[in-house]
Order: sequence, then structure tokens, then C-alpha cells
Amino acid sequence: MKAELKFNLDDRDDKMAHMRCVKSSDMAIAIWNIKDKVGKMDDYFESMGDISEEEKISHFKETIFEMLSDINLDELTE
Repeated sequence: MKAELKFNLDDRDDKMAHMRCVKSSDMAIAIWNIKDKVGKMDDYFESMGDISEEEKISHFKETIFEMLSDINLDELTE
């Protein structure tokens, strides 16, 4: 069985659809990593010691954003 996708890269919507296909593995890995990190969030926060909840959340957000840094969301969404 064979599947073939064709995109008109001169068309804005097709170009965006193409980029979504190209980046689908990166997105799947990022989602898996985020799911894993959220699942271990209590242990993650506990390992940070005595810092404020605000600092823990800020650090957690930075970690999530770092996981997404290889994906240019602007080229995948309108």
C-alpha cells in the first residue's frame, strides 16, 4: 500500500498543511514529553525544594516551552 500527499506550496493553506505533516513527528514527541512531565509533576516539584509555588510553576512552564522550542507554531497555525 502506498499513500502520496501533494501540496501546492504557493497556496498559504496548503503550505501550512505541508508544514504540519513535516513537523508531525516533532509535535508527537513534544506532546509525549509534556504528558510524561505532567504525569511526574508532583515529584518534579518536590525535587525543587523550598522555593515558592510561583517559582515552581514558572520553572515548569519554561521546561514545557523548551520542549516546544523546535516547533515553530506560527507556521503551523493561523
